[in-house]
Amino acid sequence: MAQYTHDLVHLYLQEIGRFPLLNHSQEIHYGKQVQRLTQLHGNRTALTTTLQREPTIAEWAKAANLSETELTDAIAGGDYAKRKLIEANLRFVVAIAKRYRNRNVDILDLIQEGSLGLERGVEKFDPSKGYKFSTYAYWWIRQSITRYLAMHSRTIRLPSHITEKLSKIRKVQRTLAQQLGRTATLTEIAQTIDLPTAQVREYLLLTKQPLSLDQSIAGSQEPVLKELLASEDASPDDCLTRSMLRQDIELALSRLSERERKILTLRFGLHDGNALSLAQISHQMELSKERVRQLEHQALAHLRRRSQLHVYLTS
Repeated sequence: MAQYTHDLVHLYLQEIGRFPLLNHSQEIHYGKQVQRLTQLHGNRTALTTTLQREPTIAEWAKAANLSETELTDAIAGGDYAKRKLIEANLRFVVAIAKRYRNRNVDILDLIQEGSLGLERGVEKFDPSKGYKFSTYAYWWIRQSITRYLAMHSRTIRLPSHITEKLSKIRKVQRTLAQQLGRTATLTEIAQTIDLPTAQVREYLLLTKQPLSLDQSIAGSQEPVLKELLASEDASPDDCLTRSMLRQDIELALSRLSERERKILTLRFGLHDGNALSLAQISHQMELSKERVRQLEHQALAHLRRRSQLHVYLTS
């Protein structure tokens, strides 16, 4: 089975290997087209709500202030751009998925989940932020894979005969749900597979595991479960922007003189979060308060001219 999976992964890598990689300018170009596509679909959704029905192409085009030809061209271009961004990064998905092998989950399932995360990343990518697409997509790919591991991997493997029973029970659950239009009861499942209701309940309980919010996912040393839960103050955009901002601040400060760098670091609390007043910095550096003010102004003016930090203030 392991060899079979290995062969399938090898074949998949051969297949996706024919897709060319993209340079940064191509990522920006395609990213803008996907953004436009997302906006158009947003227009369509809002129009559907207003009309209480699916809008015609003519109605959709009018709502988007486009001709019908422009609308169809924009949709086709956006779909093409989305496909190109996904295809060019499928090898990246495989590389990330391989880091989570040997977790009692099929590597092909991890690749599939990672690909779904990649697609989500393509849809959410904002090329105006200035960072590389792969840097942004990594968060979405890893999150998709680790959430799947949290839901499907097991620290303790169940005996094969129990796994087979559970597989049969799940299959019956899906079939009955389709037939009944609702979730089947334990009694209905038990009658269908000719097992006592209590035994079906015991089998299903085996699939439930208490999870600590501080435990690592399937033995991984990287994310813990609480990092995968929704957070009001830590969206992927926020996390990535803060990370990129730290890097850009360090790069910008490196271009200043040592004295200017120290003044800005103390003034804005860049190391410890404790911002000092001009008077405190003056005392610490044995300079006049006015000289500190001049150096601060000089350093900030230099950063405004030579750095890209303004993108964080306008985004």
